Amino acid sequence: MTFNLTTDYAIRIILCLGKKGNVLSASVLATEMEIPEKYLMKVVKKLKDGKLVTSIAGVNGGYCLCKDLNEITLLDVMNIVQAKSKEEQYEEYSNNKKIQDFYKIKNYYKSCKKRLENEYLTKSLAEILM
Repeated sequence: MTFNLTTDYAIRIILCLGKKGNVLSASVLATEMEIPEKYLMKVVKKLKDGKLVTSIAGVNGGYCLCKDLNEITLLDVMNIVQAKSKEEQYEEYSNNKKIQDFYKIKNYYKSCKKRLENEYLTKSLAEILM
């Protein structure tokens, strides 16, 4: 798992909402976190679908967290916003004899990835900021 631009933006959005502790509009989030507003809307949709962020309608509406920062891990955010990697996509073809050597490498990668995921689960975003 690597950090891509979407992950970076998602973390910024989560941290901003968590630190402010109130409802923030898309334009305020985009300005404060230096994220293009159109891109922010795409990321927020993923965060809403993943039940980390909710939207509030109305004049004073915007977005807020569904959970406290202490309850959100880096892996939570990454799992919501990141697409499947090529290695994960290839798992569907694991019975193909022609690419078995690839699966030896893939399995090694998976073991490394699992250790990294376990590390990401050990602390909440709030703990990382301390």
